[in-house]
Amino acid sequence: MSRASVTPPTARTFVMTHQKQTNGYYCGPATASMIAKYKGKTYSQATLAGSSYLKTDANGATKWALKVMAPTLNKIVGTTEFQQIQSPTLASLKASFVNNIEGNYLPVAIDTYEYANSAHYNGHPKSKNIGHWIVGHGYSGSGSTLAFHDPAQGVWSGVTVPETFSYSASGFHQWVTTNGIVA
Repeated sequence: MSRASVTPPTARTFVMTHQKQTNGYYCGPATASMIAKYKGKTYSQATLAGSSYLKTDANGATKWALKVMAPTLNKIVGTTEFQQIQSPTLASLKASFVNNIEGNYLPVAIDTYEYANSAHYNGHPKSKNIGHWIVGHGYSGSGSTLAFHDPAQGVWSGVTVPETFSYSASGFHQWVTTNGIVA
């Protein structure tokens, strides 16, 4: 018996409750908390920053190298779907958004890295090296454009960071090659 393949829609965006990170290094806990909330679970950023989850408090950041985001999301959401994808190719970035959002009905956690005095996204200050977690909550053009929630409101003085933004996948890809995505 053969099964006809189903083509995913060319666009889908989750409506999510945005959260601002509660301090300058809680972007990881804010990202995990937003994803949990989308799935009907409530976890505070402080809880998620603790030693049972993201270990953010102990390390002063949610470190990509510790590989804590995927197991934390799997635990708090009650799934096994989240996996850490190191330095995804552009094709993998786009496919991960479409597959996670459409196939698994799950947002994507993204650990970006912006180098000082080079391109930065969403109003982040260009004079700084910035490692930053954000939430991918949508795509259009079959993954050619990606939609995000950025928890960094108020982190940098004199800088306005919108809660949500969209970016072409090809342009955004540069910021996931140092770390990666959890999808």
